[in-house]
Amino acid sequence: MKLYETLNDNEKEYDTLLVNYNKLAEEDNALKDDYAVLQIEFSDLQKELEELKKARDDLIADHDLVEILGAALVNRPSKSTKLPKGAKLSDGVDPIFDSWLIDMRHSLNSNEDHYDTPETRMAFVKRICEGKAARYLLPQMREDSLNPFVNVEDMFEHLKTIFHDVNRVVKAKNQLFTLQMKKDTHFQDFLAEFTELAQDSEINVAK
Repeated sequence: MKLYETLNDNEKEYDTLLVNYNKLAEEDNALKDDYAVLQIEFSDLQKELEELKKARDDLIADHDLVEILGAALVNRPSKSTKLPKGAKLSDGVDPIFDSWLIDMRHSLNSNEDHYDTPETRMAFVKRICEGKAARYLLPQMREDSLNPFVNVEDMFEHLKTIFHDVNRVVKAKNQLFTLQMKKDTHFQDFLAEFTELAQDSEINVAK
């Protein structure tokens, strides 16, 4: 009898332990599931944190770039004011070549920051030519030219051979020697013409 009771008690205790074990096993599985979910959520949070850090770094970099560009714009020297282009050279009569050449040199020197390469300087000179002058420049400005212009001085020298009056000095001397002040001529006009002819004659009027 006692043995039966003992076995019965043991069986009940076993059943109780089994029930408790199953509960613990279920709780353990539930905890494992919760842990897996937490791991996924933690991984997602880490990704979001990395994205936020990257966005912050990008904003800082953009801000620094804006400051650098702003400082550069503030400290950047302003370009020179472009001078009027002046009359275009066509046939060397109006304007005459020498006057046009003076204007070109003055424009290029005064606006050197606008025309800072040989190409831009030559392009500028080409745009200030038309008619005959433009046609005379064209052969040496084509891409397939065998003897292209290297710089604006090449262009000036080429135009000088066409438009520069080689007899300018002789003509000026002849005109100077025959120059007379007429009654209806203002002295200032006579003096200006005299000075121009004297200069072209290469005569030192100061002597």
